[in-house]
Amino acid sequence: FRLLALAAAAPLPLDNQQWLNLNPGSSARLFSLDANAGDYWKLDVAGVGGGSALVWIIDPNGNHLSAAAAMGAGASIAAEIRQSGRYFVVMEGAIANTDAVDLQWTAKLIHPTTAALTVGTAVSGTTTAVGVPDKWQFALNSPGRLVVDGLTGLGSGWTLKTAAGQVVKSGTFGAADVLVLAAGAYTLEVQANASTVLGAYSLRLLDVAAVPMLTLDQAITDSLDSAQGSKVYRVNTTLADAVINLDAAATNGEVGNLRVFDASGALLASNALPLINRQTQGIAVSGERLIVIKGAAGAVNGLAFTLTARQLERTIIQTGIGDSISGDVAQSRAVITYRH
Repeated sequence: FRLLALAAAAPLPLDNQQWLNLNPGSSARLFSLDANAGDYWKLDVAGVGGGSALVWIIDPNGNHLSAAAAMGAGASIAAEIRQSGRYFVVMEGAIANTDAVDLQWTAKLIHPTTAALTVGTAVSGTTTAVGVPDKWQFALNSPGRLVVDGLTGLGSGWTLKTAAGQVVKSGTFGAADVLVLAAGAYTLEVQANASTVLGAYSLRLLDVAAVPMLTLDQAITDSLDSAQGSKVYRVNTTLADAVINLDAAATNGEVGNLRVFDASGALLASNALPLINRQTQGIAVSGERLIVIKGAAGAVNGLAFTLTARQLERTIIQTGIGDSISGDVAQSRAVITYRH
């Protein structure tokens, strides 16, 4: 073996494709990289010949910034810089290599886009590198519930973090989701997890407090104001152990999805339209539900639809093994649940 002096590390070339020959194939090369907190270091591997190799990065404190990653042809490796200072990148051939290893790669230091996000207002951006997010910042003065509504670029992923960097929730723009948040500052990170979904996207956060309340047993006719976006409704039940029964269908030939959440943001049901006499299951108490209708990925025309929500009384009967069961359904579409 040999010891490599960090002080002798050559600066890591950036933005242009590089060729590196490891000879012997199990040897390593060391590079230095000066970066600021919040930057992303990224390595795109174009080719590997003669064996295999790993890459890893050492932070200013001498710790691994992330686990060692394989430098396979076509690999795209990214890591967030957590503190400003000098980092060291190690490219190392596998100990089992018997021939020299040729590496072809491009390194970049990316400064993510950071911008303000206002609840209820659509914003747009473009992801340019796999694993490197755009960061949208907003603050709540009081606790609230929001719906993450992807409008375009529905393959993009999102992660919500607190001001301290703790992950609150994550998902994709292809499926609307509910956030139940305390007052405070937040960052919504949007990123492409594969090269096939890189590109333009748009989104908005919808305030649940501002969405309409449905009247039970009353059909509504409505449409999406964005072809791939969402429309949110609230509905309250008044009966203990009530079940919500939904009828929903497109009226203009478009397709979409309907999701039902409880008041705490837990997903209760998710179905493609149309829904006819569809019950939301797993509901044990009365209270508010959130209904979200979303347009399909790639849709050009806004979905027009009808929606009816009904409250059904659910009777729960305790039974034992071997008991004979009989009963009467007193209400059309009523629900009787037997438990033991």
